[in-house]
Amino acid sequence: MADHDEAKRSPRVCGIEWTKRKIIGAIATVVLVIVITVLLVVFVIGPKIAQSSIDGSSLTLTSSSITGATNNSFLLQSTGNVGNAGGLAATLNFPQPVTVSWTNREKGAADLPLGTVQLSPISVSGGNGAVSLNTTFSVTNVDAMTQFSSYMINNGNFSWRLTGPASATAMGLTFNNLNMDKVVTLSGFNGLSGVTVLSFDASAGNGNNVNVSVTTQLVNPSSITMQLGTAFFNFVMGTGVGTMSANNVTIVPGNNTLSMTGVLLPASMSNTTNAVAATVSSLNERFQALFANAVNNVVPVQVTGDHTSQPANWLNTAFKAMTLSVSMNLTKIAQDSVSGAELTLDTSSISNITETSFQLAGSGSAKNAGFMDATLSFSKPVTVAWASGNGDVVLGTLNLSPVSVSGPTPKSGKVAVDSQFSLTNQDGMAQFAAYMINNGQFTWKLSGTAEAEAYGLKFTNLKLAKSISMSGFNGLAGVKITSFDLPASDPTTGIHIVTGSTIANPSTISMNMGDVGFLIKNPDGYTIGNLKASDMKIVPGDNSYTLNGAMKVADQAILSDLMDKFLNGAGMDATIVGDTGATSWLTTALKSMQLKAHVDSPVLTVPIVSGIKIPSMAVDMIVADTTGNSVLVNSPGMTALFQVPYTFPINVQQASQSLYFVDPSSGTQFATFVTDMQAASADQTSHILTTSVVGGHLKAVPGQEGAFAAFMKELTFVSTASVNIVGNATSIASTDAGVAQISLPLKDSLALTGFQGFQNIQILSTKVVGGDAKAGVHLQVSLILNNPSTLSLSTHVDVTMDLLMPMPGGAAPVKVGTAIMPNMQVVPGPNAVLSDCYVVADPSNPVSVAVVTKLMSAFISGGNTAMIIAGSTNSIIYDSLKPAFSELRIPATIQGPAEGKRLVLGSTAHPVGRSDGGFEMHVDFNIVNPLDTPYTLLNIKADVTSGDVAVGKIDFKLDPPFTVPPHSNATTPLTTLIQTPAQYAQVFNLFLGALGAGKPGLLVNATQTLTASIGGYISPVELFSTDILVTLGA
Repeated sequence: MADHDEAKRSPRVCGIEWTKRKIIGAIATVVLVIVITVLLVVFVIGPKIAQSSIDGSSLTLTSSSITGATNNSFLLQSTGNVGNAGGLAATLNFPQPVTVSWTNREKGAADLPLGTVQLSPISVSGGNGAVSLNTTFSVTNVDAMTQFSSYMINNGNFSWRLTGPASATAMGLTFNNLNMDKVVTLSGFNGLSGVTVLSFDASAGNGNNVNVSVTTQLVNPSSITMQLGTAFFNFVMGTGVGTMSANNVTIVPGNNTLSMTGVLLPASMSNTTNAVAATVSSLNERFQALFANAVNNVVPVQVTGDHTSQPANWLNTAFKAMTLSVSMNLTKIAQDSVSGAELTLDTSSISNITETSFQLAGSGSAKNAGFMDATLSFSKPVTVAWASGNGDVVLGTLNLSPVSVSGPTPKSGKVAVDSQFSLTNQDGMAQFAAYMINNGQFTWKLSGTAEAEAYGLKFTNLKLAKSISMSGFNGLAGVKITSFDLPASDPTTGIHIVTGSTIANPSTISMNMGDVGFLIKNPDGYTIGNLKASDMKIVPGDNSYTLNGAMKVADQAILSDLMDKFLNGAGMDATIVGDTGATSWLTTALKSMQLKAHVDSPVLTVPIVSGIKIPSMAVDMIVADTTGNSVLVNSPGMTALFQVPYTFPINVQQASQSLYFVDPSSGTQFATFVTDMQAASADQTSHILTTSVVGGHLKAVPGQEGAFAAFMKELTFVSTASVNIVGNATSIASTDAGVAQISLPLKDSLALTGFQGFQNIQILSTKVVGGDAKAGVHLQVSLILNNPSTLSLSTHVDVTMDLLMPMPGGAAPVKVGTAIMPNMQVVPGPNAVLSDCYVVADPSNPVSVAVVTKLMSAFISGGNTAMIIAGSTNSIIYDSLKPAFSELRIPATIQGPAEGKRLVLGSTAHPVGRSDGGFEMHVDFNIVNPLDTPYTLLNIKADVTSGDVAVGKIDFKLDPPFTVPPHSNATTPLTTLIQTPAQYAQVFNLFLGALGAGKPGLLVNATQTLTASIGGYISPVELFSTDILVTLGA
C-alpha cells in the first residue's frame, strides 16, 4: 500500500519517475564527478599546464650590471621581460637558487656551470610579465667563470642557461614540483673594438720618460654594465712602451670616455736617473722618437689589460686577455683641434679706411684647441665673409698672424691681428657696416688653409673654417647731449650749432671713421639741420664729441613747433642720421644709422619774457554789453624784457598775448587778456621787446565777475594796482634759420596806475543856462578832470552823478541835484568836461528845500559853495563799474558869477501923499541878472535898514512877474515901502541930511528873500545886499 501511494505521488520527468532514492543517487553521482575532476585538475592537468607555460615562455634580459666582483660572487642587477607565458594570470616562484650555466658554446661544447642566483618571483598576465633582479651571483666554479668572462669581453654575444625548481600560483591554486630551464642570450663586449683617441697630452718625465695623458672613447655594444674600479693597462704608442691607468672605470652600454695617465719611454732612448750616464732629450726629441714609426702622421697604439682593482681573479684574468689596437692619426687630431678650436676677438679696431681696404687690429683668444701644444700659421690670406640673414656675404681677405696654443687641455692661446683687410666686395662691405652699426652682434666666417707645428711635427693643408662673433654698435642707442649752444648765425647756413655729446658704444670694436657728416631730422623725418664731426673715432664705452653744424628750416610750421617746444622746456627730440663718410661704402652704411637724441631745453636763470609793462592803456567799454565784463583794450606801447638764452640774431616781427589776470591774494584767475598780433621789435642789446595792443580784450572769467568788478574798482581808487599775470606771449620772429612763431610762458606781475578816485577836479565856470519845473535849475559846469593815471577810460555813455552839499557837524550830505558827464571819456592828464547839472529840491523835504535855497542864494550872489560829486549804482550802466562808481566822492567848489555879488544896483524912493493926509514912499529896484538865462521875479520880501535905523519893509508880489534878461539889469515897478509915520519922517530927514551933505542919496542895507523862476523852476533866493544907493525921486 505504501509503495502504491508513493508511486502515485512521484513526479515524472523525461519519462522517468523520480523517487527519493533516485534523486539522492543522482546528487551523489554529480558530487563524485566534480571531486574527481578537481583532483585531476590539481594533480594531473594543472601541473602539466603550468609546466607547459614555463617551457613555452621566453625570457629576455634587456639590461644588466655586474658590480662588486669578488672571487666568489658579484652583484647582479637586471631588468627584462617574460613572453608567451600562457593565457592565465600567474606568479612563478623559485623556492631555491637556480643554476646559471654558460651554454651554446663554440663547437658544441658542453654547458659550463658558473654559479647560482636567487630569482625574484615573476608575475605574468596575458602571457607577459616583467623581470627585475637585484641579487647576488654566487660563483661556484672560478675557472669556468674566468673562461666565460674572457669570452664575454671579447665576443659579441653569449648564452646563459638557468635551471632549477619552480612553483606557480594561478586561479588560487599552487602547482609545485615544476622545473625551469631557460636560455637567455645577451650581447657581449665584442672586444671593445670601437676605440677612438679623443685627446692626447704629454709632458717631460724623469729621464727620457714621457708623461702621457690619453682620453679615449670606448664603444660598448653590450647591454651589460661592468664595474672595473681602477684599471691598469700595458700601453704601446708608436715606439713607446709603458703603463697607464684609469680610475673609477665602469663600462656602460654605449660610449665610454676613459681618461688614462701613465709613462712611456721611446724605444730608441735609454732611461736613467743619472744625467751623466745618459743624455736627457728634449720633449720634442722624445716625441720624434716616440712617433718614429708613424706613417703619414698615423701612430699605432696598442692597449692591453693588465689588472683591475677588483678582488676577483676570474675578472682580472679575463681583463688580461683584452687587447685594444687603434691608430692615432695625428693629422686628423690636428685637423680636429683646428676645427674644434674657438676663436674670439675680444677687442678690435678699424682704422685707415679707404675704398678698398682698412687696417684691422685686435686681440682675442683661441680656446678648446685640442690637446697638443701647437703653433698654427697661415701662409695665405683667409677669406672673411659676413654671415647675414640671407646667406654669407664675402667681404674680403685678411692676413692672420700665427697662433700658439699651450697649457692645460683643451689648449688655448692668444690671438693677435694687425693687418690690412683687403675689400673685394664694396657693396657687401656697405651692407655689413650698416648691420654692424645698427645691431648688437654679428658673425664673421673665416675660411682658408692653415699649417700646424706640434712636438716637432708639421701638419699642412689643414682646413680653416671659423666663425667669430663680435658685438656690434647696436645702433649706438645711448646718445646723450651734454651741451648745446646756438652762438651765431648767417643767412646761408642758418643758425650755428655747437653741441657736446656722449655716445655709448656697447661694442668691443673701435672704429676711426674720419670726417663724418650727419643730418638732423625731427620726429617726422623732416631735415632741420646738419652736424659734422672731424676725425670721428669711436671706442668701446663712452665717447665724447664736439659737433658743429647749422639749423635751417624752410617750413615755418615745423620750425615754430621745434622752437616752441625747445624754449618751453620740452626739449628737442631729434634723429641724427649719418650722411657722409670717408668712403662710399661707409657713407652708405652711415645713412642707415639713426641716433635718437634728446636735447634738453636751456636752463633759464631768468624767464625769456618778463617785466611786462603797459605805460599807457585805453579801456573802452562796449555799450552793447551792459555787464561790462568784456572791455576793449588798446595801448600804443607795451614793453617786456625779452632775453633769449642764445646769442644768435633774432628779429621779432609781431607779438600777441594770451594771459590770465590773477588776484595776488587768492591766486584766482579772474580775467583773460587776449591781444591780436601786432607789429613788434626787440633790441637784443637792451633786451627790450616793444609792441602795441590794438583791439585787445579784457574779459572776466565766467564765475569771477565779482572779482573782475573788484579789480576795476581798485583801478578807480588806488594810485597803483598790481595784478599777477600768467599765460603766454606769442611772437613771430625771423632768424637765419627761418621764420618761427613761438609761444612763451609768462608769469609776472603787472602794475597799472589807478585813477585815484578822480579827486583832482577844477571847475572853471558854472553857468545857469535854464531850468525846468521838475528837473530843476540847469547848470552848465565847465571843469577840468585831472587823471593821474596812464589809463584811459571811454564809457561811451552818459554818466550821472549826484550833487551833494556837505552839512556841518558831520551830518550826512544832502542831495541837491545831479551832474551828467556826457559820453564820459577820461584820458591821462587834464580832461576838459562840460557837465550838465540840475539843481532841484525835494519839495516834500524841508531840509532839501532849505539846502537848495542856500545853494542857489550863494551861487546867485557870486559866492563859493563846497560840493561833493558822488556816484551811485545808477551812475553808469555797466555792472563791472557800478561798485567803483557807487563809491566815488569827488570834492568840488562851485563859484557863483561875479556879477551876482551886487544883485541890486540901486533904488529910487518917491514920497507920495496919501488920501489921509499922510505920506508914504514908493520904491523900485534896479535888479541885476548874473545868469545865462532869463531871471523872473515873482515876489520880493525885504527888511531895509540904514545904519541902525529901520527904514521899512517890502512885500512885493510882482504881477505880472518881472523878468530880467540874462547878464543885464532892469528896474522893477514901484512898490510901497511899508513904514510907520515915524519911520517915514525919520527916513525923510535922513534923505535931507544926506542931500545936505552933498551925497546923491541914502545908503541902505536889505535882507531879501526873492522868489524867482529860472526856466520855470521856482526857487527862493535869500540875499543880504549892502550899500544900496537909494535916490529920492520926484
